[in-house]
Amino acid sequence: MHASAVVVGGGLSGIAAALCLAATGWRVVLVEEAGSLALPWRSRAVGARCFDLGIRVPAESGIAWADALMFHALPATGDAPFTWNRMPGLAREGHVFNGRANLDTGCLDATVLDAATLERVRKELVQRRNQADPAERAAHFAARAEALYGPALLAAALAPACRSLLGRAPEALAWNGPQGRLPARVVVAPHAETDLLRTRGRLSERLAHPSARMLQPGPLARAYLYPRCGGTGAWVAALERQLGAHAVDVRTRARVASLRLDEDGVHGVTLGDGAVLPAELVVWTIRPDALPLPGLPAVPAATCPVGARLLLLDRQVPHDLHWAVSYDPGTPFMRVGFPDALAGIEPSSTVPVLVETRIGDAPPDDAMLLDALAGYRLVAPGTRIVGATALGEGRFAVETAEAAAARAALRQAIRHVRGLALVGPAAGGHHLVPDLVREAAMLAADLAARGSAALPAPVFA
Repeated sequence: MHASAVVVGGGLSGIAAALCLAATGWRVVLVEEAGSLALPWRSRAVGARCFDLGIRVPAESGIAWADALMFHALPATGDAPFTWNRMPGLAREGHVFNGRANLDTGCLDATVLDAATLERVRKELVQRRNQADPAERAAHFAARAEALYGPALLAAALAPACRSLLGRAPEALAWNGPQGRLPARVVVAPHAETDLLRTRGRLSERLAHPSARMLQPGPLARAYLYPRCGGTGAWVAALERQLGAHAVDVRTRARVASLRLDEDGVHGVTLGDGAVLPAELVVWTIRPDALPLPGLPAVPAATCPVGARLLLLDRQVPHDLHWAVSYDPGTPFMRVGFPDALAGIEPSSTVPVLVETRIGDAPPDDAMLLDALAGYRLVAPGTRIVGATALGEGRFAVETAEAAAARAALRQAIRHVRGLALVGPAAGGHHLVPDLVREAAMLAADLAARGSAALPAPVFA
């Protein structure tokens, strides 16, 4: 049995770290300042059903034992097992761009650009057919996108999409800033030409098929998952039971005031109420500049505020999408989710639709939202709203170039602190569930292989 570990932060990254460490033999205390865990993933009861505060759909990490902990071996509530709707193959996504809806792919469709611009896009893309992705070497997302696609696509499509979805110009975003919001591939040609282009150099990494429905998922394709009932809040409740099953000591409404630190490294934490938690390992999963250490550089927070609304409609939607994204700045919605499709529920007399909107000076009313949804064929003509509920407001994090540089400087500043691990947003600004689970699993597996006496200085997932 290892000595104790303290995991700071009760978001999904903290839960994943706590479970992965506990499963490999650590005695774990999970500390969260708020009153409950994984607040952004909670759901709200509306009538007899629960709906999410936003459109949040987890996906497997590809690491089987960690996915079992987080998704597939969750304890039941009494006689009611927790069950997922496992979306077969690729999730069915659509999108709106340049005033047109594409119900066949979630990837941005550049073929709706004017002919002259599209010709420049395709020419510049082919010129870059053997150019590698600069990834983290890029100063910002604009530099990465221009290296991959060329300036025409960046100006005509990617820059407006970044401003619409993230509220930032691509020059302000880190190289991976749009991760999870803006697809890494773009449609630039019909099927026959796309198949031809994808055989040339590295273009297969950048081109999307006009219809994702025609693609067969590969053997390593990760599944999208959504609870069959209770919304994502049911998953959070199941994760709480999983923490209990693995003897993780969860402390909510607890703030870390200081690290117990000497020349040998970290030996635990002191909480705001004076309680001392001895530990051989401290895993920090929240804002890195919240570490109670002197002289750390500040990491500027960047978020995009959104509102979540539930519309109940009087007729079925004319498609089978799980969700659709709008890349158009003028559209009154950002994303639209269809929770019955996500949960695999058969159509009923009323159809719920989740809508994420930008929070601005004049938020759209329900009639405006319905008109926009009908205009893009996301709801059937003549549909009426029979109920509407504001589910809440929230923010999703945006990785800016400024924040990424500050985080790198902070990691450099604490590089000699033994026994301190940064995971999830604290480490790299990643916010996708597969990344969080993978990082937590890699940390636990590395420590299990090394043994507790060989903690690196510091530990990084």
